[in-house]
Amino acid sequence: MNKALLLLILFFCFSLHAQHKHALNFIPSLAKSVVESDEINPVDVKHYNVDLFINMSTKTIDGHAQILLALTDSNATQFYLHLSTLTMADAFINNQKASYTRSSDKVYFEIDDHASEIIVEIDYAGTPGNDGFGGFFFQNNYAFTIGQGLYSQPPSMLRHWIPSHDVPFDKATIDLHLTVPKELDAFANGVLVSTTVENNTKTFFWREQHPIATYLIAVAVGQYAKLGMPFVSVTGDSISLEFYVFPNDVNNAQTDWANLPRMLTFFEQNFSSYPFDRYSMAQAYNRGAMEHQTMTTYSHELITGDNRYDYIVAHELAHHWWGDLVTLGDWKDIWLNEGFATYSEALYFEHIYGDDYLAKYMEALSEIYLAEVARRGHFALYDPEYMWGGTVYQKGAWVLHMLRWTIGEAAFWRTLQSWAQCYAYDNALIPDFIAIAEEQSGQNLQWFFDQWIYRAGYPDFDISWDYQKNSAVGYTVTIDIKQQQWDKFQFIAPVEIEIETATGTVVDTLISSSQQQQFQITLDTAPARLIIDPYNWLLKQYDIVGNPAPPGVRPNDFYLAQNYPNPFMQGTKTAIVYQVAQLNSPHALSIKIYNILGQEVATLIDRSLHGGLYNVSWDGKDNTGKNVPAGVYFYRLQSQKQNIEKKLVIFGN
Repeated sequence: MNKALLLLILFFCFSLHAQHKHALNFIPSLAKSVVESDEINPVDVKHYNVDLFINMSTKTIDGHAQILLALTDSNATQFYLHLSTLTMADAFINNQKASYTRSSDKVYFEIDDHASEIIVEIDYAGTPGNDGFGGFFFQNNYAFTIGQGLYSQPPSMLRHWIPSHDVPFDKATIDLHLTVPKELDAFANGVLVSTTVENNTKTFFWREQHPIATYLIAVAVGQYAKLGMPFVSVTGDSISLEFYVFPNDVNNAQTDWANLPRMLTFFEQNFSSYPFDRYSMAQAYNRGAMEHQTMTTYSHELITGDNRYDYIVAHELAHHWWGDLVTLGDWKDIWLNEGFATYSEALYFEHIYGDDYLAKYMEALSEIYLAEVARRGHFALYDPEYMWGGTVYQKGAWVLHMLRWTIGEAAFWRTLQSWAQCYAYDNALIPDFIAIAEEQSGQNLQWFFDQWIYRAGYPDFDISWDYQKNSAVGYTVTIDIKQQQWDKFQFIAPVEIEIETATGTVVDTLISSSQQQQFQITLDTAPARLIIDPYNWLLKQYDIVGNPAPPGVRPNDFYLAQNYPNPFMQGTKTAIVYQVAQLNSPHALSIKIYNILGQEVATLIDRSLHGGLYNVSWDGKDNTGKNVPAGVYFYRLQSQKQNIEKKLVIFGN
C-alpha cells in the first residue's frame, strides 16, 4: 500500500473513531443492541493472567485466574463472569475474599469496591466441558480447545475452562501459564516467554500482548513434531511460522502447509501487514479448523499430503485479519468473520489461477448456498437462523463479490484496507463496514446491503429474448426479465449480458428492479447468442424461457441445436438450445447424453413441455454426479413424434 493511500485511510479512520464508542454503547440503529442478547454487565476486562494445570490422566484441570477489569458503571451493584461446569474454590476481589452466587454459566459478584479498576482472582477445578465441537477436549493423550461451539448459543467456549467475560466485544490481553507432564508440549496464543521444568512437569508461559477476543484463546497439548519456515513481512520484519504436527503426519503436513507463505504474502499485499507476532497451526483430533489468534487448530482429517484443503488453510489464515484483527461486536454479525474469510479463499485462488478460476469458484460457492436453501430455507445474513453453513459462508462471500463489482476494483480494495486499518485490534458491526464501503466508493450503498444482508434470498429470473430486423439498418434485440422470487421481494439486480454476433460481442448491463421489465438494444448485425452474467458477478438463478427461433425453424418443428461451446472443457458447462413443437403441445420429451457405446450417461430433460424454445446446460457429470471422462458423446432429443441426435466432445483439463 502506498504512503499517500495509507495516510488517507488513517485520516478517515481517525474521523470514524472520533464517533466510535465501546461496543456496549456504539451499536448503530440498524443492528439490535448487544445488550438485548445478554444481560448488561458493567465490566471491561483488560487482562487475564491464568495458571492452568492440565492433568492428562484424570482429564481434569486446576486453574487460578487473575482478571484485571474496569467497571464501566459507577452506580452498578454487581457484575458477572462466565464459568461453566467447573467448581470454584475461592474468589477474591482486590485481595479481599469475595462472596458470589452462581446461576447457569455465570458467577455473580457484589460490587463493594468502586475503584476504576479491580482485580478478581478465582481458584477453580474440575472436568472442562464442550458441546461436541467447541470447548475443551482430551483425546489420545492430547488436549486441545476450540473457541467456538456449533451447538451452543452463544458459541463462545472459553467459559468451559477459564472464568471470563466470554463475549466477543470484550477483548483483552492474556498471560497463560500451562503446566503439563514434562514429556509433552503445550502451545497457546502469542509468543512463548519461558519454559520451566520442575520434577515431572513442564510449565509453558505464553503471552498475547495484542487484544484478543475470548473465543480466540486456545491451547494444544501433546507430543508434537515442531516444524517451521521463514517468512519476511512486507514491513521487513521476520514472522515466525510454526507448525505442531503429530509425528506420523510430518511429511503430509509439510506438503499441505507449504503454500502458507504465498498466501500470507498475498493477504499482506492486499489487506494489511500481518497483525500479530507469530502464525502457527496445531494439529488436533477436532473437526474442521478454528482460527485461534496466532494458532489455528487444524483437524487431523484435513492433513492428506495433496493440498486438497488449501482453501481451508487460506480461510483460517484470512481470519487473522477478518475476525482476529477486526472482531465482530455481536454474533449476529457473523458475516463479518465467515463471509470475509470465505471470499478471501476466492481472492487468493484468483491471484494464483486467474479470472476464469474465480468465476468457477464462485459458481461452486453458489451451489453450496443453494443446497442449504433447499434444506433449511431462506434466512438473512444478519442474525442468521444457522450460523455455520452456506448462507453465512458462501452467500456471505458472494455479497463481497457483488460489492466488488458494484463499486469497482479500486474502491473495493480500499474498502478492505480501510476496514483492516480503522478497526485494527477493535470490534465493529455491519453498519461500520457499510460506512467504510460508502466512504471509499463515494456511493450510497444502503440499497445493496439492505437486500443482501438484512433480507433473505436472491433474484430468480425468467428471461426471454428475440430480435427483428429494423426497417432501415441494424437489428433490435428485445429482452424480457421477470423476477419470480419466493417472497415476491424485488431485488435491484444489475444483470450483465453478452450478445454474440457475426462481427463481435456486445456487452451491456441491464438493471432489473421490478417484477417484469423489457429492455431493447440496437445492433449492427444479427445476434447469434445471448449470455447472461458471463463472468459470474451476480448471485442468482435464471431460466431462459424464450429464445429467437433459428432461421428456417418453424413453430411446429422439433429442433435440437448444436451445443455451445463444442468441444468444451471438463469442469465447465455447455449449453443446448431445443424447440418443442407448438402443435398438440404439451409433448412428453427427453434429452439424454450417451457415450459412444450407446450407454446412457446423463438425463438432462425428461418431462412434458409446452411448445417453445428452451435452453438446457450440461456440466459434464453423469447421473451419479461424477465427472465423465474426456471423449466423444451424443445427445438425443426424443419425443413421440421425432428423435434428433447430435455429437459433442469433452476435452480433459
